[in-house]
Amino acid sequence: MSSPRTLIKVGGAGVLVLIVGLWGYNKFYASKRDALLDELATLTTQNAEYEKAVQRIGPARRAIAEHARGAVGGSVDQAEHVLRTGLAALVTEAGVHDATISSERPRPVASPYINARGTNRAIRDLLKKQADFATIGASVQATGSLEQTLQLVALAQSQPWLHRVLRISLKPADQERTRFDIDLRTRSLYMPDVVREAHALVVAPMDPLALDRITPIAMKNVFRYMPNAPAPPAAVVVVDDAPKPPPPPPYDKWRLSGVAMGTVGVEVWLANPSTGEWRTLSRGQSLLGARFLGAQPQQERAVFEIDGTQYEFFTDSVMTERREIPESDRPT
Repeated sequence: MSSPRTLIKVGGAGVLVLIVGLWGYNKFYASKRDALLDELATLTTQNAEYEKAVQRIGPARRAIAEHARGAVGGSVDQAEHVLRTGLAALVTEAGVHDATISSERPRPVASPYINARGTNRAIRDLLKKQADFATIGASVQATGSLEQTLQLVALAQSQPWLHRVLRISLKPADQERTRFDIDLRTRSLYMPDVVREAHALVVAPMDPLALDRITPIAMKNVFRYMPNAPAPPAAVVVVDDAPKPPPPPPYDKWRLSGVAMGTVGVEVWLANPSTGEWRTLSRGQSLLGARFLGAQPQQERAVFEIDGTQYEFFTDSVMTERREIPESDRPT
């Protein structure tokens, strides 16, 4: 029969073997197994995200191809050449002359996601090192009649390969104001990674809506010289220490030259014959504090609000030749 001391030794040895076994299990198997399971879970999640991204590749490629239809490609020199050639075709189509066509080097455009709130810093730093796409600027300076210069503008706005018309400047080129200098500046998409070779640009026909808008303006020639009204008699000078009110807006210098339906709704054309300036206003926009409320193109009538009062204007009249609309006739 074993003594108690022997039983204690045997039991202690068994406990020690159990402890060593558990330690070896955790060190050589369980911990590595848990690490592998964690890595497997991470890879499974990443694989699911990759599969979602792959599913989006098809629509993304189709969208890029759609945008690329109006983009220029090839080398930088080739892209600038076809762009200048396309603008030269517009110059010929419009009939303007003495044209100078120039272009700029491509300008990279960064992703707007860089400035989005909550963007991860690592992603932001990565996006700063690359550009989503690039644009090429081109400009035309030419001379022609008012109708020819407006046709050049309408043609430029109708071309799918001119993605943005940045600036349009018209200035009378003679004293009679029958010839005008135009400065037209544009930007086009440059996608050499999608459009591998530079192809000749096809000139699209003028948008009929744009033609309808420029025809009445060209016929009226809103820039024609209008003699200034006779100066009013000299007023009696009264010494007054009170601060003088600001002078009234120069409404007598601006003429309502046209009312038309634009791409965003009804709009009015205003011109300052004395300076050669002209403005196009859509509903809600203002000039010298006069806010454009609406118009009836068929009647060549427009409604403005000045200091809370509504007035009606008719085409070919200066802004001082207005009629107050009675409160009962105003639209609610």
